[in-house]
Amino acid sequence: MRRLGEEVDEADPEGLVVARSRILCAALGALSQASAKALGASPDAAEEIGLAGAALSLLTKLDDEVIDSLAFHGGPNTPRDEVYERTRTFLAPTLAALLGGARGGDRAGIETLELPRERFAFRVGRRLAASRSPHLGHVLEAIELGWEVQARAARVLTAHPRSVTRVEVLEATRSISGAWLGMITQVGELAPGARRPLEPAEVDAIWDWGSFIQRADALCDLEKDQRDGLVSTFVGHEAAIAVGTDARPDLASIYEWVAREGIDRRCVPSLDERARLRSALEELSDVETLLSWIFEMLYGRYLAHPLAARAGQNEEGTSCSAP
Repeated sequence: MRRLGEEVDEADPEGLVVARSRILCAALGALSQASAKALGASPDAAEEIGLAGAALSLLTKLDDEVIDSLAFHGGPNTPRDEVYERTRTFLAPTLAALLGGARGGDRAGIETLELPRERFAFRVGRRLAASRSPHLGHVLEAIELGWEVQARAARVLTAHPRSVTRVEVLEATRSISGAWLGMITQVGELAPGARRPLEPAEVDAIWDWGSFIQRADALCDLEKDQRDGLVSTFVGHEAAIAVGTDARPDLASIYEWVAREGIDRRCVPSLDERARLRSALEELSDVETLLSWIFEMLYGRYLAHPLAARAGQNEEGTSCSAP
């Protein structure tokens, strides 16, 4: 953040992304750094590409703070196709600016961009292209998919639980964090010395971890999501199915149902699943360790919530506890 702080300040003049979130998002550049090292890059090259990954993570957070708000998407009463189109339209300028920077846009081009977040996105694209990696196209494809996933997910997460299926929710849950964490990890492919891109099986494993990470995120943000109208996250949707989609419970009751129905337990990967994911990501070394840490941190935040019915207890298959 010491290197990126001024750029983020310029891109976020309203201060939508608070300091704690900025630090956490910047820290995800460690995924880019870890994958670069595992793929053969030198420590210096890995550290520099980690900065690019951190910048990409922060860029997505700038957009998320807007598209996740009730004032933007309108909640369950807004038609789902309208939410999708509204979100996709909002996200389009940052994606276009990023791709423009990555695909050879000159520095003068940044002066034509009107929005602060567009200018930051252009700089992110320039950072990605700076290494002149043969894998740049592969990474940009992952980024374009990530932007599309955000729009599709908004269509699901803001829907009334009665209007969206469990299958749709599960698919959105896996893809949101999967695409996000996947593209940041894939930035490591761009480091000079990286000998190969990520294998499809490795990307799939990151997406599988993303499914559990997004579930844990829905647990720790349950209160905020209910307030913001994101009522069909994995946790919110499962709770609605358990108690009836027409019920209008208070927040404390929702937390009680999440524990009573074992919804929080279903957010935790089994020991067998953890072993499978470790094996699938074995060649990426610290990447799996970092993904596991992200899950533990988010689940720990859930346990620490004053309304969490399991506060202070450990669950089978996870080592996290309330801090």
